[in-house]
Amino acid sequence: MSNHLSGPDFSPPAGDARLDITDLYAFTSPEREGHTVLAVNVNPMVPEMAAMEFHPDALYQINVDSDGDAATDVAFNVTFVQDGGGQRATVRRAEGSAATALDNVGDVIIDNATVSFGDDARVIEQDGYRFFAGLRSDPFFADIDGLLNNFAWTGNDALADKNVLAIILEAPDDLFSATPQIGVWSRVAVRRDGVFVTGDRAGKPAMVNFFAADIKTTYNACEPSADVGQHADLFIHVLQEAGGYSHEDATRLTAGLLPDQLVLDRSATCREPNGRRLEDDSVGNRIASMFNGRVPAPGIAAHSDLTAKFPYMGTPHPAPVAATAP
Repeated sequence: MSNHLSGPDFSPPAGDARLDITDLYAFTSPEREGHTVLAVNVNPMVPEMAAMEFHPDALYQINVDSDGDAATDVAFNVTFVQDGGGQRATVRRAEGSAATALDNVGDVIIDNATVSFGDDARVIEQDGYRFFAGLRSDPFFADIDGLLNNFAWTGNDALADKNVLAIILEAPDDLFSATPQIGVWSRVAVRRDGVFVTGDRAGKPAMVNFFAADIKTTYNACEPSADVGQHADLFIHVLQEAGGYSHEDATRLTAGLLPDQLVLDRSATCREPNGRRLEDDSVGNRIASMFNGRVPAPGIAAHSDLTAKFPYMGTPHPAPVAATAP
């Protein structure tokens, strides 16, 4: 799987699926030239695992590194408040030293946006931004039964009929960075005793579950700027064991994996590992690289319900069960 159930023993971080980042995406807009799309999905298999909502005490953060040092230069901070039976979202943009804070700071760029929990996607357009928050068909595809059974592939896409809650932001390129190349990572934190505490983070797909399964809580609490120092040795070891790589080759591959953030060069054709699009075969790509040809390709295709128009993710699937509190 990608980043679904990234807590210990394939559980949600902090035991709450509303804090579970499933996937992060970064790609050039297919509709508007000179625009970039950043998207983070949370709450896997909603509403089967948790209430159909964003956590009202959480901070959903999308971080942009504009100079290649793995430190955040621009942060988009998204929070939610209850509104009767629904929710509303506010997005703040923080720059400079404020961008590195794990706090709800920055100038408001989207205010009081209605969250979409039905089939209709309520899109906000303001000052060059387009924003969506709400229920969507999960675009991630994977043979999870096969992944959990020593790569004995079943041919079944376990996410084909599942939903997530999506946060999608599209803006002119220079509002993310003046340079073509950016690094992108996301995290979600929940307020405990008056401060935000990180529950989950995501950058490149299929990292924590493939490389850091035994230290998930520690890994999720880390930031990309500290990844090389804290986790490089672990990644080198995993690559040597899984793929039979030499120490030299494993070290070279680790240098391309850490720091854990998507790298998007907007002057080049957008295809993973250049950013990540909704239709990219992230699990297949990770397996091919990590296992060095020792494991056959899963053979699962991208979902057919993706759309050519913002917010790009498909209409939600009918809920199989009633929503319940986590």
